[in-house]
Amino acid sequence: MRKLITFLAFCVALGFVSSANAGDNVGPHWDSNRVLELRSSAKNNVIVLEYRADTTAKGVLMKNRTGIVRIGDDFDHISSGSSNTITDYKLCRAFTWTDTESTFENLSCYAEPAFRAIELQNRLALRKMIGESGATEIQYLGTDHSFWLEQEFATQNTKSDPLTLSETPIELKWQLGGKTVTTISKDGFSFDTKDANLIARYLARHLSIHPQVRNAIVNRGIFPLKIEILRRMRDGERIETISYLLRERVAVEYPLPRNLTSNVVTRSTGTTIEAAGLKETLSAISGTTKYPKPTFAELMNKLEAAAKTGESLQTTLTFAKLTQFYGGVLYSDQQKMEQLRAIMPGVIVQLQTGDGARLMAASNLAGSAGAGAEREAAAKYLAGAKDMDQLDFGTFRLVTFANLARISKDSAQWNKSVFASTSSVTDSYWIHIAAQPWASNAFKDLGDAKYEQFDTFEAWNIWDLGKAVDPDWQKGSMKSVERLENNIRTKMQDYF
Repeated sequence: MRKLITFLAFCVALGFVSSANAGDNVGPHWDSNRVLELRSSAKNNVIVLEYRADTTAKGVLMKNRTGIVRIGDDFDHISSGSSNTITDYKLCRAFTWTDTESTFENLSCYAEPAFRAIELQNRLALRKMIGESGATEIQYLGTDHSFWLEQEFATQNTKSDPLTLSETPIELKWQLGGKTVTTISKDGFSFDTKDANLIARYLARHLSIHPQVRNAIVNRGIFPLKIEILRRMRDGERIETISYLLRERVAVEYPLPRNLTSNVVTRSTGTTIEAAGLKETLSAISGTTKYPKPTFAELMNKLEAAAKTGESLQTTLTFAKLTQFYGGVLYSDQQKMEQLRAIMPGVIVQLQTGDGARLMAASNLAGSAGAGAEREAAAKYLAGAKDMDQLDFGTFRLVTFANLARISKDSAQWNKSVFASTSSVTDSYWIHIAAQPWASNAFKDLGDAKYEQFDTFEAWNIWDLGKAVDPDWQKGSMKSVERLENNIRTKMQDYF
């Protein structure tokens, strides 16, 4: 019984939990033609606005831009010059392209609000540090009031109303400490309750105004034709004036052009380690890979043979491969679980022997945060075990190293030679993905690393690729990404 618990604990540590089947997801690798297959060919009713945004400092015009806004039931489209952005709320994607290029960005709709929430927290923490130090020279960071940050990122950590509102027959003014920070005209076009969410989404994603102002516009049901916003910059205060003209309410075709290639696909054609990982991932997704995913039966046969011949390291690597590729299946298929239980006594002996035991111990350390000399020793072992890469699933040592380095609280104090003798944390994940792209676990870990670096856009690119490559992703550690998305949608409803 104790041996069975050891096996189950290892699976749980790798994040294999039972859940419902995954739904279809639009991948970041999709071209525009494939996206358009999911959009109806019928025309969409949209509100069309022209806008002009002028930024002045001390009365001098610093810059201006003009463009067109199209606000539809399930998307909005912003065009300015040759630049275009669609936020598609039906597909939960954001598409960005220019009229002169054949590629486009195909991003998750969760990346932008996640970035704003994270960056707001970071800047509030920095503001606190600056305030405690007594420094005053970085006011543009919001050292005197969190309003400036909440305006910049159009969101709040906790709901508050820091502004006072005054009203005249022609405009509404919001003040902070007696200084006017936002003014909106009463002239505008009315919108009903049905359109309120459409307007809120446009304002939240495309206009850096304080949530208190945004809520007032939505609740009043009048879209202002002029908005004046005081902004704090590094070199002083500036005023942004945005003027709108309601052109029409009209039916239009979905504005994404055909024959655009995702920049994720373009990146896969390079010569970097990341490009190699992307290329093999896309091959696995499309079914064109030269190295197809081994079946459960094939891995079971290999695991049993390795255990019988006493190959400790290969037994451990094959066990890891089996549980990474088929962990979710094992929990949902009692017959397969019984097959594994039948050979586990011999497998566990090898997991507790020689280099197999060292790899298992390192993997267990990499599964949770902590500190201590044993972590540096495990990292040093993994970094130096380059011969392991020649074994089937041997690049798992690189993922283990990357996770250990990323999650250990004292890794910054490790001897620099530990890092000098192996690939970077990011490259370590990509090397393993290039060799073994079939499970979403490594994509989850790499996405987490990008998220921790505040690169939410790349984090979701990687997570979404992991979902595309692994039909069982909801049964594994990637399930936590779905929970994160649900949490963002709940807390930042205006963005959806």
